[in-house]
Amino acid sequence: MSIDVRRADHTGFTVSDLETALRLWRDALGFTVLRRFELTGDFAAALSGQPGAHSRHAIVHAHGQRVELIEYLSPVPTARYRPRPCDVGSVHLGLIVADMGAALAELSAAGCTPVGDPRPIPDGARKGSLFAYVHDPDGVTLELIELAPGTE
Repeated sequence: MSIDVRRADHTGFTVSDLETALRLWRDALGFTVLRRFELTGDFAAALSGQPGAHSRHAIVHAHGQRVELIEYLSPVPTARYRPRPCDVGSVHLGLIVADMGAALAELSAAGCTPVGDPRPIPDGARKGSLFAYVHDPDGVTLELIELAPGTE
């Protein structure tokens, strides 16, 4: 028996500062803010498994993808999660971009750092497409993909 999943709803990222994250996602990446809210009390504690949890959230949307940005006001975060792409539990969000160079320049201006140089994939369904990873200021990994002509 399998679970009757109807659709994927969103990808969530915990961030150090919601306003800073919104400048990246809204202003640089062009996502639209759908809603903002706070969670606290018994519901927040039970949902997160963190006694005394209080968090601010923003749901942003672009091109059929929803992202939830979460800033914890309490408990105060004590660690930064900065896994390598090969580490179990590492996650990334892939975004198709029209112009890799322009996207990297805009993301750099927004505080992102490239993990390496853009590389064309040598074979397969997306042969010739450019791929690059960047980390946002909180360490969230974005994969940028500039599709080669004739690929999807």
